[in-house]
Amino acid sequence: MRQEHKVKELDLRGRCPRLTGREAVVGTQPDTLQLTPDGKTLVVTLRGTPAQISLLAIRTFTVLLVTIPGHTTTGHHWLSPKGRYTFVAAENPGSLVVVDNRSGAVVADYPYPPPPGGTRPHGVYYEPKVLR
Repeated sequence: MRQEHKVKELDLRGRCPRLTGREAVVGTQPDTLQLTPDGKTLVVTLRGTPAQISLLAIRTFTVLLVTIPGHTTTGHHWLSPKGRYTFVAAENPGSLVVVDNRSGAVVADYPYPPPPGGTRPHGVYYEPKVLR
C-alpha cells in the first residue's frame, strides 16, 4: 500500500483473496518487494528520502528499517541466491549497495560509474558468476 507506507497480508487460499488484518508500516513509499527463498523475510525498497529499505519478518510482521547513508533514495533490488544479501540500486550519488539481510548492516557501497552512466541507477539484477 504505497500511499499508506504499509505492507498488508493477503490470504490467497480461498476463491477470492482476502486481507488477514496483519499489516506493517515499512517506510515511505514502498516500491519493490522480494521474499527471501526461505520465506522468512520480505525485503522492501522505499522511494522516500533518505535512502532506506525495510526487512519485514514474516512470522512476527516486525520491521527493521535500514538506512543507506549518503544516498537520497533507493530503486529496485535483487537477492543473493540463498537470500542472505540484498543488492540495492541507490540514487544520488548512484551506487550498488549490499545489505546483510540477517543483521540489517550495509556491508558494501560500490559507486555507479559517473555520467554519462548517470547518477540514478534504478534496477539491479544479480547473476552469480560460475567459476570453472
